[in-house]
Amino acid sequence: MQYLELKEKLDTYSKDTKIKVPEHERINYWFKPEEKRKLAFTFTEISKLKNQDTRDFFIVDFLIS
Repeated sequence: MQYLELKEKLDTYSKDTKIKVPEHERINYWFKPEEKRKLAFTFTEISKLKNQDTRDFFIVDFLIS
């Protein structure tokens, strides 16, 4: 169930979505601005998940993908 809820939220992303993008020289080196925005949005939505085990699962997947 959590997966479907997260997927629905991630599907709402657009170029107009307001998101704070972290600035770091290594991130700036590896990712283009739009990719950084998508990653920041994804991480933010994962962080909002209430179930700690589910959140941890998605964060691990996010970090190793």
